[in-house]
Amino acid sequence: MATVHWVEILKCNDCGRAGLAELWDQDAYEGHSDLVPPGFRMSLNPKHGRAFYCIRCQVLVTPVRV
Repeated sequence: MATVHWVEILKCNDCGRAGLAELWDQDAYEGHSDLVPPGFRMSLNPKHGRAFYCIRCQVLVTPVRV
């Protein structure tokens, strides 16, 4: 099975903090884990998928897939 890998740009609209998150599909083989840049945290929601938050501002960040 092929592993789907993509990158998303994270940017906080409040403080301007930015970074790149490297993500893999839910069915990726073991050994891959999502990489979230410093200053952000990721929350997994079974209903809505991944959500990213700025640690400093505690606000939801809308990622842009590249």
